[in-house]
Amino acid sequence: EMNEIKHLIGLDALIIFTSAGIYKSISSDKTFSASDLPETTIQCFYGASDVQPVVSGRMVLFGQNGGQIVRDLGYTYVSDSYDSSNLITFARHLFANKTVVNQAFCDEPFHNLFCVMSDGTMNVLTYDKEQEVLGWGKYITDGLFEDVCKIKDDNRDVAFFVVKRVINGVEKRYIEHEEKRENSGVIGTVFSDCSLKYDGVPTDTISGLEHLA
Repeated sequence: EMNEIKHLIGLDALIIFTSAGIYKSISSDKTFSASDLPETTIQCFYGASDVQPVVSGRMVLFGQNGGQIVRDLGYTYVSDSYDSSNLITFARHLFANKTVVNQAFCDEPFHNLFCVMSDGTMNVLTYDKEQEVLGWGKYITDGLFEDVCKIKDDNRDVAFFVVKRVINGVEKRYIEHEEKRENSGVIGTVFSDCSLKYDGVPTDTISGLEHLA
Protein backbone atom coordinates (compact mmCIF):
# COMPACT_ATOMS: atom_id res chain seq x y z
CA GLU A 1 0.00 0.00 0.00
CA MET A 2 1.00 3.62 -0.33
CA ASN A 3 2.00 5.00 3.07
CA GLU A 4 2.60 8.73 2.81
CA ILE A 5 4.89 10.50 5.31
CA LYS A 6 2.87 13.38 6.79
CA HIS A 7 4.92 14.84 9.67
CA LEU A 8 8.25 14.49 11.51
CA ILE A 9 8.45 15.32 15.23
CA GLY A 10 11.69 15.15 17.22
CA LEU A 11 11.39 13.82 20.78
CA ASP A 12 13.92 11.39 22.29
CA ALA A 13 13.59 9.70 18.91
CA LEU A 14 12.43 10.87 15.51
CA ILE A 15 8.66 10.26 15.39
CA ILE A 16 7.38 9.71 11.85
CA PHE A 17 3.67 10.27 11.25
CA THR A 18 2.37 8.58 8.13
CA SER A 19 -1.04 8.06 6.58
CA ALA A 20 -1.30 4.51 7.97
CA GLY A 21 0.79 4.44 11.16
CA ILE A 22 3.32 6.09 13.43
CA TYR A 23 6.97 5.02 13.57
CA LYS A 24 9.95 5.64 15.83
CA SER A 25 13.33 6.01 14.17
CA ILE A 26 16.68 5.95 16.04
CA SER A 27 20.07 4.33 15.56
CA SER A 28 20.98 1.14 17.40
CA ASP A 29 23.25 3.06 19.82
CA LYS A 30 20.35 5.45 20.63
CA THR A 31 21.91 8.37 18.76
CA PHE A 32 21.55 9.79 15.28
CA SER A 33 24.72 8.92 13.40
CA ALA A 34 25.68 8.85 9.75
CA SER A 35 27.74 5.71 10.32
CA ASP A 36 24.88 3.57 11.53
CA LEU A 37 21.58 3.12 9.74
CA PRO A 38 18.62 4.05 11.96
CA GLU A 39 16.18 1.45 13.18
CA THR A 40 12.56 2.29 12.38
CA THR A 41 9.83 0.47 14.28
CA ILE A 42 6.05 0.80 14.17
CA GLN A 43 4.48 2.26 17.32
CA CYS A 44 0.79 2.19 16.43
CA PHE A 45 -1.41 1.82 13.39
CA TYR A 46 -3.21 5.16 13.63
CA GLY A 47 -2.57 7.22 10.54
CA ALA A 48 -2.20 10.99 10.75
CA SER A 49 -4.15 13.69 8.93
CA ASP A 50 -2.58 16.59 7.03
CA VAL A 51 -3.06 18.99 9.98
CA GLN A 52 0.27 19.82 11.63
CA PRO A 53 0.61 18.09 15.06
CA VAL A 54 1.35 20.16 18.16
CA VAL A 55 3.47 19.28 21.19
CA SER A 56 2.46 19.61 24.85
CA GLY A 57 5.34 18.71 27.14
CA ARG A 58 6.32 15.21 26.02
CA MET A 59 2.97 14.52 24.38
CA VAL A 60 2.07 15.06 20.72
CA LEU A 61 -1.51 16.00 19.81
CA PHE A 62 -2.48 15.08 16.26
CA GLY A 63 -5.44 14.46 14.03
CA GLN A 64 -6.11 10.88 12.99
CA ASN A 65 -6.24 10.18 9.27
CA GLY A 66 -9.73 11.22 8.21
CA GLY A 67 -9.75 14.34 10.40
CA GLN A 68 -12.62 13.42 12.72
CA ILE A 69 -10.59 12.15 15.69
CA VAL A 70 -7.96 13.94 17.81
CA ARG A 71 -5.38 11.74 19.53
CA ASP A 72 -2.36 12.15 21.76
CA LEU A 73 0.91 10.22 21.53
CA GLY A 74 3.51 9.71 24.23
CA TYR A 75 6.06 7.27 25.55
CA THR A 76 4.76 4.62 27.95
CA TYR A 77 7.25 2.90 30.25
CA VAL A 78 5.17 -0.26 30.65
CA SER A 79 5.07 -1.03 26.94
CA ASP A 80 8.41 0.66 26.18
CA SER A 81 6.82 2.28 23.15
CA TYR A 82 4.81 5.29 22.06
CA ASP A 83 1.12 4.76 22.75
CA SER A 84 -1.84 6.77 21.52
CA SER A 85 -5.19 7.63 23.12
CA ASN A 86 -8.45 8.85 21.59
CA LEU A 87 -9.22 12.31 23.06
CA ILE A 88 -12.78 12.72 21.74
CA THR A 89 -14.39 9.61 23.24
CA PHE A 90 -16.84 11.67 25.30
CA ALA A 91 -17.21 14.54 22.80
CA ARG A 92 -18.01 12.79 19.53
CA HIS A 93 -21.05 15.04 19.01
CA LEU A 94 -18.68 18.00 18.53
CA PHE A 95 -16.97 16.21 15.63
CA ALA A 96 -19.95 14.61 13.89
CA ASN A 97 -19.98 15.20 10.11
CA LYS A 98 -17.01 17.59 10.25
CA THR A 99 -13.21 17.43 10.25
CA VAL A 100 -10.35 19.35 11.84
CA VAL A 101 -8.76 21.68 9.27
CA ASN A 102 -6.26 23.50 11.51
CA GLN A 103 -5.16 23.54 15.12
CA ALA A 104 -2.97 25.40 17.60
CA PHE A 105 -2.00 24.68 21.20
CA CYS A 106 -1.72 27.46 23.80
CA ASP A 107 0.13 25.92 26.72
CA GLU A 108 0.20 28.93 29.03
CA PRO A 109 -1.83 29.49 31.08
CA PHE A 110 -4.83 27.21 30.36
CA HIS A 111 -3.44 24.33 28.22
CA ASN A 112 -5.96 24.85 25.39
CA LEU A 113 -5.97 23.09 22.01
CA PHE A 114 -7.96 25.09 19.44
CA CYS A 115 -9.37 23.04 16.56
CA VAL A 116 -10.86 24.84 13.56
CA MET A 117 -13.56 22.61 12.09
CA SER A 118 -14.59 22.27 8.45
CA ASP A 119 -17.98 23.85 9.14
CA GLY A 120 -16.44 27.03 10.59
CA THR A 121 -16.94 26.17 14.25
CA MET A 122 -14.19 25.96 16.85
CA ASN A 123 -13.73 23.04 19.26
CA VAL A 124 -11.49 23.73 22.23
CA LEU A 125 -9.77 21.09 24.36
CA THR A 126 -8.35 21.76 27.82
CA TYR A 127 -5.50 19.25 28.03
CA ASP A 128 -3.12 18.75 30.95
CA LYS A 129 -1.68 15.25 30.85
CA GLU A 130 0.20 15.61 34.12
CA GLN A 131 -2.95 16.47 36.06
CA GLU A 132 -5.16 14.11 34.01
CA VAL A 133 -7.33 17.03 32.88
CA LEU A 134 -9.26 16.51 29.64
CA GLY A 135 -12.36 18.44 28.61
CA TRP A 136 -13.91 19.77 25.41
CA GLY A 137 -15.87 22.94 24.76
CA LYS A 138 -17.08 24.91 21.75
CA TYR A 139 -16.55 28.50 20.63
CA ILE A 140 -19.54 30.13 18.91
CA THR A 141 -19.37 33.45 17.06
CA ASP A 142 -21.36 35.41 14.50
CA GLY A 143 -19.31 34.17 11.59
CA LEU A 144 -17.01 31.30 10.60
CA PHE A 145 -13.58 30.43 11.99
CA GLU A 146 -11.13 29.81 9.15
CA ASP A 147 -7.70 29.63 10.78
CA VAL A 148 -5.90 29.75 14.14
CA CYS A 149 -2.34 30.22 15.34
CA LYS A 150 -0.50 30.77 18.61
CA ILE A 151 1.52 33.93 19.31
CA LYS A 152 3.56 34.51 22.44
CA ASP A 153 2.61 37.66 24.35
CA ASP A 154 4.73 38.31 27.44
CA ASN A 155 4.14 35.28 29.67
CA ARG A 156 1.08 33.88 27.95
CA ASP A 157 0.17 32.13 24.73
CA VAL A 158 -2.51 33.99 22.76
CA ALA A 159 -4.74 32.33 20.17
CA PHE A 160 -5.27 34.46 17.06
CA PHE A 161 -8.12 33.64 14.70
CA VAL A 162 -9.13 34.42 11.13
CA VAL A 163 -12.91 34.90 11.22
CA LYS A 164 -15.12 35.39 8.17
CA ARG A 165 -18.15 37.60 8.76
CA VAL A 166 -20.85 39.06 6.53
CA ILE A 167 -21.07 42.84 7.08
CA ASN A 168 -23.78 44.73 5.18
CA GLY A 169 -24.03 41.81 2.76
CA VAL A 170 -20.26 41.79 2.08
CA GLU A 171 -17.88 39.04 3.21
CA LYS A 172 -15.06 40.38 5.39
CA ARG A 173 -12.27 38.68 7.30
CA TYR A 174 -11.04 39.78 10.69
CA ILE A 175 -7.92 38.97 12.68
CA GLU A 176 -9.08 38.51 16.26
CA HIS A 177 -7.60 37.15 19.46
CA GLU A 178 -8.63 35.91 22.85
CA GLU A 179 -8.95 38.44 25.65
CA LYS A 180 -7.08 37.82 28.89
CA ARG A 181 -9.09 35.80 31.41
CA GLU A 182 -6.86 36.37 34.43
CA ASN A 183 -9.14 38.90 36.13
CA SER A 184 -9.68 39.47 39.83
CA GLY A 185 -13.37 40.26 39.37
CA VAL A 186 -16.17 40.53 36.84
CA ILE A 187 -16.18 44.36 36.70
CA GLY A 188 -14.49 45.57 33.53
CA THR A 189 -14.22 42.15 31.88
CA VAL A 190 -15.17 42.02 28.20
CA PHE A 191 -15.31 38.70 26.32
CA SER A 192 -17.81 39.38 23.51
CA ASP A 193 -16.72 39.47 19.85
CA CYS A 194 -15.82 42.81 18.19
CA SER A 195 -16.39 44.62 21.49
CA LEU A 196 -14.90 47.90 22.67
CA LYS A 197 -14.66 49.23 26.22
CA TYR A 198 -15.08 52.86 27.29
CA ASP A 199 -13.01 53.69 30.37
CA GLY A 200 -13.55 57.35 31.22
CA VAL A 201 -15.81 59.91 32.81
CA PRO A 202 -19.59 59.39 32.56
CA THR A 203 -20.97 60.55 29.21
CA ASP A 204 -24.24 60.55 27.27
CA THR A 205 -22.55 60.12 23.88
CA ILE A 206 -20.47 57.17 22.67
CA SER A 207 -18.76 57.13 19.25
CA GLY A 208 -16.47 54.76 17.39
CA LEU A 209 -18.97 51.91 17.22
CA GLU A 210 -19.50 51.89 13.45
CA HIS A 211 -18.25 48.31 13.23
CA LEU A 212 -21.31 47.18 15.19
CA ALA A 213 -23.83 48.75 12.83
